[in-house]
Amino acid sequence: MIGALLLCMTATLAAPDEFDDFFKEFAAKRAGIQILEADIEERTFEFDEVNLRTGHVVFGQPRRIIFRYDNDEPTVMVDDRRVYEYDPLEEQLQIYDIDDSPESAIFFLGFDSDPGALREAYDVRLFTTKNDQGNQGIIIRPFKENMENAPFQEVSIYLRDEDFLPYMILINLDDDAKMRTEFSNFKTNQAIPPSKTQLRIPADTRIIENGEVTIHAVPPGGLLVPPTPLDVPTDAAGVSEKEKDAPAPAPASDAKADGLVQVEVLPAP
Repeated sequence: MIGALLLCMTATLAAPDEFDDFFKEFAAKRAGIQILEADIEERTFEFDEVNLRTGHVVFGQPRRIIFRYDNDEPTVMVDDRRVYEYDPLEEQLQIYDIDDSPESAIFFLGFDSDPGALREAYDVRLFTTKNDQGNQGIIIRPFKENMENAPFQEVSIYLRDEDFLPYMILINLDDDAKMRTEFSNFKTNQAIPPSKTQLRIPADTRIIENGEVTIHAVPPGGLLVPPTPLDVPTDAAGVSEKEKDAPAPAPASDAKADGLVQVEVLPAP
C-alpha cells in the first residue's frame, strides 16, 4: 500500500525562489490557526504485521500537540520541548525533556507554521502528487552525514490545498518499520474546553520524570498537566454543557512551580 502511494509521488528539488515562495504561502495559511482538532488513523507496518490505532489530535499555539487514542492506548502530549506520555493501564505518566535541537520540531510535523528549524537540519524538498485533497507536499530526509543517528529515514507530508494542513504523513522509520497517519474531520479555531489542551492525571499515578521514578501525591479529582491550559476559543455555543470545564483541581499545598507536587524519589523498579 505504501509502495503504491510512493509511486504516485514525484519529489522535486525546487529552485530557491520557488522554494521560499512556497514556505511564505505555507506560513501565511497557517498563521490564523489558534487551535485545531482532527481524527486520526495510524497504521504501523513492521515486518509482516500491521497495527492500527485510531484517535484524535489537538494542536494549539504555542507548540502543544496531544494525541489521544481509543481503547486505553497511551495518550501522548508534547508541550514545546517537554513530552508527557500517560498510560491508563499501567497507571503511569512518563515525562521527559527534548533537547533544544531541530529534532524537537519532528513532533510538530505538518502542524507548525514555521519549518525553519527543520530546513536547517534536514534535506527538505517539495513534491507533487495527484489527490483530491491536495497535490503538494514536503519530503524530509536526514543529510547523509547524519543518517546513522537520525530518528527516521524519510518523512513525507501530504498537504491539503486550502490550508496546507496534512491529510497524510508517511514515516519510514527504518528498513523494517513504517508508519502511515491519516487525518480527517479537521476543525479549526472552534470552541473547546480549555482542559482539552491538558492531561488529567488520576490520584496515585506513578510518575517517571527524566528517569526518576516517583509517586506523586496527586489530589483527589486528579491533576491537570501542564498546569496552564492553552488560550482557546470558549464560546458557549461551541461547547456542550457536558464538555464545559469543571473547576480545575486545586494543587496540593506543596505543589511545585511546574504543577506537580513534591514527592519522595523512589528507586526504579
